[in-house]
Amino acid sequence: MTFETTADPVGKALWYIETHFASELTLDDIAGASDLSRYHLSRAFPEVTGSGVEVASFDNISDEFATLRIPQHRYAVFTHKGHISTIQATWGAIFRTGLPELGAQVADAADFEKYDERFDPRSGSGIVEIWMPLA
Repeated sequence: MTFETTADPVGKALWYIETHFASELTLDDIAGASDLSRYHLSRAFPEVTGSGVEVASFDNISDEFATLRIPQHRYAVFTHKGHISTIQATWGAIFRTGLPELGAQVADAADFEKYDERFDPRSGSGIVEIWMPLA
């Protein structure tokens, strides 16, 4: 099944993003493709995907967005280099070899991917940091 034929609105949004990643995307475009309002997509998307953006303060965050504070923790930071379509292999390598080589256990805390200026969202290539919480 492809995302374009699924009844899942977030799946439709992901399909739209993946097939239009080289274009300038707007929330309205993605919401239209998902058959959700901007408000509902802004709530549903992070709940399903866990995606977000770092902000200095929650003071001026619109009610359309959910907020999450990640407490300070000890992390191992791994680096994915290449196209985003291959990041699943990097995640696999982290669990197969990266963490065992460190002698580390994953903590029951938030893990996340960090996309910064080293990642090109138009081409889908670059460097992504994968932060794993350590026990």
